[in-house]
Amino acid sequence: MNLFLVFEEVPSDKLVPGDVIEIPSNHSSSMTCDAVLINGTCILNESMLTGESVPVVKSPLPIPENVNEIFNVEAHKRNTLFNGTKVVQTRNYDGSRVLAVVIRTGTLY
Repeated sequence: MNLFLVFEEVPSDKLVPGDVIEIPSNHSSSMTCDAVLINGTCILNESMLTGESVPVVKSPLPIPENVNEIFNVEAHKRNTLFNGTKVVQTRNYDGSRVLAVVIRTGTLY
């Protein structure tokens, strides 16, 4: 069975949990949802959330040793890209796309 991913541009208000998105590498990008990084690395400015002025490096979600492990935002915050943060840089060493899975949309506050 061959699996082909088809990428298309869609408005951010059409994103739903489970969508796979490409994280753009330009410096003017803002996250419009919460997403878990699955491929590549990202450097984000999270100062609007945390007040910290130091950019944060996010790495892809590791493959769990226990297949029954459940994703938890708090436990996996180093792999989570949060709504409202600014993308400073993306990188993938094999030349493939930097990808994330949408886990939450909208505002919870």
